[in-house]
Amino acid sequence: MGSNKNLKEEGPYLFVRKKVNLVTTLFRIRWDDVMYVEWVKDYYKVCCCDGMVYVLHGTIGSFLERVSGKENFVRCHKSYVVNMDYVKSVVDGMTLMLYNDSELGIPLGRTYEDDFYLLTEIIK
Repeated sequence: MGSNKNLKEEGPYLFVRKKVNLVTTLFRIRWDDVMYVEWVKDYYKVCCCDGMVYVLHGTIGSFLERVSGKENFVRCHKSYVVNMDYVKSVVDGMTLMLYNDSELGIPLGRTYEDDFYLLTEIIK
């Protein structure tokens, strides 16, 4: 399994180490609270349903290894993994809309479209 010193998985929780006001803090995040994860270069954002966003250094591969046993996490784009518990609809086969106080569009890439529909048992 790929290593990331800022992430630790334990049961239904993900522990994230982050510096806040020059103090290193360990945050406990429930996997169920993670709405989606977005990658930008060598960093990724873990976006939670409570509005918290944790920016971590790492690769998409190392994160995908961590969620490989969790059926509700699906890669839908080269830069996104979504938690299917928050998917409300697929609009024109292009965008995933997530539940929250406001709807958020997440792209559904053509490369991942067939696997997305297969894994989620959605009929195209």
